[in-house]
Amino acid sequence: MKMWKKVLAASALALCLISVSKADSKAAGLISGVAQTDDSSSSVGISWNAYLGTDNYVVSISNDAVNWVVADNYNYSPKTSLYGLSAGSTYYVKVAAYNDDKALLAESAPLEVVTAPSGSLNAFQSGATTSSVSVASTGLAGANYYILAKGYSSNSVILAQSNTPVVTAGNLSAATSEYLYYYAAKKASTGYVAVGSNSYIRTTTLSGKLSTKQFGITTLYPSINVYYFATAALGDNDGIQYQFATTSGKVKKTVDGGSSLRIADFINGTFYKFRVRTYVNCGATRAYSAWSDYKYVGMSKSIKATLSKNKKGIRLNWSKVSGAKSFAVYSSTKEKSGYKKIKNVSAKKRSITVTKVNKKKIKKNHKYYFKVVALSKSGKKTLKSSVYYIDGVSVY
Repeated sequence: MKMWKKVLAASALALCLISVSKADSKAAGLISGVAQTDDSSSSVGISWNAYLGTDNYVVSISNDAVNWVVADNYNYSPKTSLYGLSAGSTYYVKVAAYNDDKALLAESAPLEVVTAPSGSLNAFQSGATTSSVSVASTGLAGANYYILAKGYSSNSVILAQSNTPVVTAGNLSAATSEYLYYYAAKKASTGYVAVGSNSYIRTTTLSGKLSTKQFGITTLYPSINVYYFATAALGDNDGIQYQFATTSGKVKKTVDGGSSLRIADFINGTFYKFRVRTYVNCGATRAYSAWSDYKYVGMSKSIKATLSKNKKGIRLNWSKVSGAKSFAVYSSTKEKSGYKKIKNVSAKKRSITVTKVNKKKIKKNHKYYFKVVALSKSGKKTLKSSVYYIDGVSVY
């Protein structure tokens, strides 16, 4: 049997009060308004409506609402606190009122009360969408109610509550991180909640689907087969996943990275479609945003522009790109602008002799630039590489 600080040793007076209570119970009135008003991990506070003519109140407590122990024998105000209780536990209390002749005047119905759970609480983000986060824990002994809140103590704004250790808060902004408090609590059948241990954690919502304008290849070194990718995902995330697949959809590489990524010894020689998505770490798993639409890359291992023997034409040759159906060849007299399409060349041929640039014959003392763009097909749709090889040749 639990021990309480206010329990008095059994005495003749206590026995007398109990016997009087039994004798006068049929005539006793009802004490109303009994409610839990406070708690800790080892105590409960209760109050009730004062009963006219009372000399003192006797408060009893029980684990099962059947076997009762007197916890407060001499109480002269309609409130009390009971100490020495177990954390995260349910008890029952009842109040009896006696006059100065020790006669029972009234008693209350039993009230369920609870203490706050206590102990180490390890909470973690367990899920995310673009507008919600879920936080979970392994639970806490005695807890049957969990709360997710912004702010601490009296400044808290409750975002969500749950009868299980998984709590989900909604109506949040996408791609946003925020530190929240996760509380373990004990809830009574009356609705009273005794809040116990808490954990302070960072949570992050998912971003929406990224557009193709938000990612791509920023720097390329085809001669050594090294490519740099970048993603300008707005807001917060724990990382970005890049996926590369053939035009038929066979995934060849999935890589986790951040806002930038270096890919070596992979791109050259194959036509790929690639896409990205953000993710948020959720314990041992992840939550992912929707995949972006695809962008495309098809790069030859080499391209070579050489002047013909008669110096009236320029010969272009490039290596095979698996998955490419054809190549669009462009020319210009400037390295970074002014390119005009010459023609499409079959993927099997992979060579062309150019005698005119921008409708003008090739001349001495000029430098000409060429870019070769790999093309593929998906049904009737033409897929165009987002990057290309540029080579130049001078005519003297």
